[in-house]
Amino acid sequence: MKRILLAVLAVSTLGAAHAQDRQTLEAKLLKATNNLQRAVDRNLTVMTVRDLRQALKSTREAISIVRGQGGGGGNGGGNGGNQYIANVKFESEAFLLQAGDILEFEQQCLIRAEEVGSGSVDDIYLSFNGASQVKEHTGGWWKTSAEKCKVVTKMILNESIKQGIHLSRKQYIMTGDADSQPLFAMGNNIFELEQSCTENLTLSGSVDDLSVSVNGGAVKTAHTGGWWKTSEEVCRNAVAVLFN
Repeated sequence: MKRILLAVLAVSTLGAAHAQDRQTLEAKLLKATNNLQRAVDRNLTVMTVRDLRQALKSTREAISIVRGQGGGGGNGGGNGGNQYIANVKFESEAFLLQAGDILEFEQQCLIRAEEVGSGSVDDIYLSFNGASQVKEHTGGWWKTSAEKCKVVTKMILNESIKQGIHLSRKQYIMTGDADSQPLFAMGNNIFELEQSCTENLTLSGSVDDLSVSVNGGAVKTAHTGGWWKTSEEVCRNAVAVLFN
C-alpha cells in the first residue's frame, strides 16, 4: 500500500510542475502512471475503493494540468474549472456525481453503477446542479452499467444545456435518440460528431426514427421508410439532419 501512495504522490507532484517543458512533463507523467498501474496490479486485492478513487483522482488532475486544462492556468476549453453535481437514481438507488466535464461524469457513473449494483432498471432520475428532478423511462430494461450511464450522460447533457452550461471542450454537443436509444456526441466539426456518435452508440435492433439537437437548439427529426441497421447509418443521418 505504501508503494501505491508513493506512486500517487509522484503523479500529483508532476501535475503541479507547470514550469517544466511540456514534453518532459508528459514523458515523466507517462512513466509515473505506468508505475502506478503496476502498483495497482500488485496490490489490487488489498486496495480499498477509497485508495482506487484517490489514485484515479490524482492521475486525472496531473493529466489535466499537463494538457493545460486544469490548475491555475492553461488554455483549455470547457467550463473553466467549475464543478457541478448530479444527483442520480436508478429506481430507488441514489448516488451523487461531481465533475466539470461530461466525460468525467460518464466515467464516475460507470464506477458508481458497479458499486450500487442495481440490476435491470426501467426508470432513471436526475437532478443536475440543483434543478428540478427529471426522469427517463424505457418500455424494456437498461441492464448494464454502460447502458444506464449512456442514459445518465444524455440526461446530464440535456440539463446542462438548458442551464447554459457547456460541459465539453468540443464546440458541438449533439443529444437525442434513435427509437428511444440515447444518442450523444461531441466534436469540433461534423466529422468528429459523426465519429463520436458512432463510438458511443451500441445499436440494439434496427431503427427508423431519429430525434436530435445540437447545443440545446431546436429538435430535428428524421424518418426512413426502411431501416437504419448500423450505428454508422444512424449517426450519419443524425448529423446530416442537424446541419440540413
